Amino acid sequence: MGEERERALSVDSDSSLELEFHRSRVTSDAGLASPYWNCRLRKIVSSIVSVAVAIATTCYSGCADPVSQLTTKPASWAYVEDAWGGMALGKVITSDSHIALALTLGVHDVKRVDSGICVQGAAGTVRSSRLLVRLNRSVCGSGSMVNIIVRVAKPRPGIYAVVYDDEVARYPRLGEVRVE
Repeated sequence: MGEERERALSVDSDSSLELEFHRSRVTSDAGLASPYWNCRLRKIVSSIVSVAVAIATTCYSGCADPVSQLTTKPASWAYVEDAWGGMALGKVITSDSHIALALTLGVHDVKRVDSGICVQGAAGTVRSSRLLVRLNRSVCGSGSMVNIIVRVAKPRPGIYAVVYDDEVARYPRLGEVRVE
């Protein structure tokens, strides 16, 4: 009887305002569900997951310094010459199964200084009548090398040239090893 009816909520608009959309589409998700953003977001998430897996794998394998592991790459002969003052073959120790090659850096003055870049590892292999050695460089970490020793499986008897494994530099010769 004398009850007042509640009025429905309504929105009034100001007729002096005018909204225009030129080649735009208004969506409730602000356009993030579009194929472009789906693809971009998938790539971003995939990159983040890849880096996280690489760090986790590196740490799981016992490495105390994942940054060093993730930045490791072969050092070119030009880099060894310029930043580390070159390299020479030092003492050679032969066992029944391996040859250990001691390498010495700093045989001449350096031409450039890269703070924070260190020797991260060394590798060697026997190919034909040559022993190829290579150094890896990376951001310095706890695993940076001070004494550089390369171990290779003992080849059959003969004389082997010890060379740096860099084709661009035409495999610079470091010395010679006689295997008996």
